[in-house]
Amino acid sequence: MNYFRHITLWSYEYADVISHILVIILYLKQSNISYWNSTIKAYYAFYIINLFMWVIPLTLVCSASKSNKLIPAIHCIVIDVITDIPMFLITMVKRTYVNNIYISFDVAIKFIVFVRSVIWIPCHLRHDQRAE
Repeated sequence: MNYFRHITLWSYEYADVISHILVIILYLKQSNISYWNSTIKAYYAFYIINLFMWVIPLTLVCSASKSNKLIPAIHCIVIDVITDIPMFLITMVKRTYVNNIYISFDVAIKFIVFVRSVIWIPCHLRHDQRAE
């Protein structure tokens, strides 16, 4: 069961990392700029932060999750709060979603996944712990 939870939780993080790259590529393509403006630099910085916060602690999270099932969920929540909220704010403030259906779709999906990871998963895991 732990294996399934890890795959489920972290499959969203894999998708998030891939999505960050796609947003950067599509924004560069859409804006036709030959230099990295502040928006691209911010997107890239949060992409790198996402990678480091996700990949480096992964071994510790996996080993610690044997004793506490909430640790992987907390790890995902921390990553989402630190990276997805700023990415959402950058997208809204800079209006990079305008005339780009993928970035608009990405914002909507990330919001849904964020709500799922912050509310539904911890409540579900807490309920599972009480049942045991």
